[in-house]
Amino acid sequence: MGDFLACFRQQLVFGKIPTQLNDDLLYRIGRSIAQTMTTNLVVIGRDTRPTSESLSHSASRGVMDAGCHIINIGVASPDELAFAIRTLGADAAILIGAEEQAHDINGLHVMLGNGQFLTDESVWQNIEYLAAIQNFNKCSKPGGNRRTSVRQQWLDELLNTSSRSIQPLRLHCLGEHSVIQHQLADLAPRLNLQLSNSSQTDLADWQQGIMPALPDNADLIITCNAYHQGFTQIDHNGTIINSQPAGLAALLSLIQNCDNGLQQLA
Repeated sequence: MGDFLACFRQQLVFGKIPTQLNDDLLYRIGRSIAQTMTTNLVVIGRDTRPTSESLSHSASRGVMDAGCHIINIGVASPDELAFAIRTLGADAAILIGAEEQAHDINGLHVMLGNGQFLTDESVWQNIEYLAAIQNFNKCSKPGGNRRTSVRQQWLDELLNTSSRSIQPLRLHCLGEHSVIQHQLADLAPRLNLQLSNSSQTDLADWQQGIMPALPDNADLIITCNAYHQGFTQIDHNGTIINSQPAGLAALLSLIQNCDNGLQQLA
């Protein structure tokens, strides 16, 4: 059991692909979560890592084979996942992702019905033990699986039905493949944002102190590291202004501040 248990860390599952974490293990962990927590409906979301989609499917199969229904909302941040739990009436949620780790690392978090991550060590120990020994209950009928998106409803709540009425705001993202860029793509038409982005190579250059070319007319510049939930605001010289570990609500506040500056200049 020792090699398997290497992927269980304090209050999360975390490991290198495929030696410490793989589809077979995610199936067992998903099934153990559903049985241990006696859930009826689980929401699952993921980050943008290459392995996250496959791992989310495997965890979903485990949940369904325990007789529990699953709703897959695709790429999502923790706050979006918490909203999905509330609006879809789920008992819990699973988030596949590993935040600021390398591309060959991945992980799994469990979120409770109240939108908080599972931190009860005894529950985690039970999940770990059952997944290791695979003493799963027999299930006469597997749970169902459907895909949906709560993105627009979540944005409605974040925006509180407000919208920008001034000139387009030019937002440049340094980097690719981040969760927040997926969310920005849906947000842009609602807030009159003009989005552009630089490559992941340009982001790597900036991180090494080599300044890539940035659009002179950008009103707001952020770095969006691949697979991360958060962002960092920089100026046209590449100097960090502030850094946010997560999410879209903080970026909306920055957009509002930028709007105020544009209105003063108008």
